[in-house]
Amino acid sequence: MLTVYSRSYVHQDTTHQQLLMNSQQGFNSLMRKAIAHAPVYLEVSQSKEGDNTKYRIDQKTTANIPAVNEEWITDWQMRESKDPVMGRVKAKAKWSKPGDVYDGDFFAGGWLDEGVEQVEAYVESAKAGWTAHQIWGFEKIKEQRMFVRRVVVKKEGKQEKVKLVYDYQN
Repeated sequence: MLTVYSRSYVHQDTTHQQLLMNSQQGFNSLMRKAIAHAPVYLEVSQSKEGDNTKYRIDQKTTANIPAVNEEWITDWQMRESKDPVMGRVKAKAKWSKPGDVYDGDFFAGGWLDEGVEQVEAYVESAKAGWTAHQIWGFEKIKEQRMFVRRVVVKKEGKQEKVKLVYDYQN
């Protein structure tokens, strides 16, 4: 496996929409408070897996929340895993143009590389009944290049949209 790059990012500003999203995902109030007050660190690694790209994202926080390790392969094949925070989930990923994704208004526009394919990811909770649709890429925010995950979480006819912004860490 040849690593193309590895970068570290930190998310520090939790929004009201993120707390609502975490509520839909079944996080209890204590967990939501911990998430709201602790920065989340991502270590992102990218490599090739055959004709596809493989991403490994290790999430850590200063709060007493278990570390989450995500693995994504851009072949749009559903894979099941057990997440220490969200429980059993099924997920898939592929390269997509943000405007072509089902919720184009939220996902399109504002990317640094307009018209370029970004990673589209989809997650289903096995028990909690929610889904999360995401696009990942880079935006210019406060004159800085930031890693962004735009996420739409749906459960029982309700949806929350949130933009998670991560600052690059050396």
